[in-house]
Amino acid sequence: MDEERLDIGGAIRYGWRTMVDNMLFFVVLALIFFVASGVFSSISGVFAKYPAITIICGLLGFFVGVYIHLATVYITLKVYKGEKPEFADIFGANRFYWRFLLADLLYGLIVMIGFILCIIPGIYLLIKYHFYGYIMIEQDAGVMDSLKLSWDITKGAWWDLFLLFILCWLIMLAGFILCGVGALFAWPIVIMAIVYAYKRILDTAPRATTPVEMGPPPGMPPVPPA
Repeated sequence: MDEERLDIGGAIRYGWRTMVDNMLFFVVLALIFFVASGVFSSISGVFAKYPAITIICGLLGFFVGVYIHLATVYITLKVYKGEKPEFADIFGANRFYWRFLLADLLYGLIVMIGFILCIIPGIYLLIKYHFYGYIMIEQDAGVMDSLKLSWDITKGAWWDLFLLFILCWLIMLAGFILCGVGALFAWPIVIMAIVYAYKRILDTAPRATTPVEMGPPPGMPPVPPA
């Protein structure tokens, strides 16, 4: 099993504390995102007899979904830094949108191929590449660099992340079971637990070392080439 690098309980406790400290903000934010993501689905349902409208609404809904994902990553990183979140932060990462969209598509394609080959590779890849968005925003990285670094920092932490993701899924499920209202409170717990996990595995990731060529001891002349 991979070496433990993540305190799963600590991640959930951090998510809970952060949700409590910013409860009103997160609940309203969740409602905003829910409405924004549901608008195009509702329009598509009303005009189901018109394929063109359904396709357009589907595409617009996808673009909005990517934007919501981008905004969520940006806001959670800001909150983790101890800064007070504002609703204007929804638009704070606009400059990353097209880069983020491309990475989102590539990530989805990689995971989809993994699930087609077999479910287990899909789950494995979903976790290995999950943190590309955080890396892109925090380090201003490109698409391929973000995905590669996500792969690198999750080495030795995959099982911890797998268990955390299952726990987050159960928290969201419990939220929906509570008449759906609980999801408004479960969602911030989950997203803040995940950003906590990202920062922890980033800070504890094995650092690549570059071999250093050893010179002669002090006072000794360099050895001439053969």
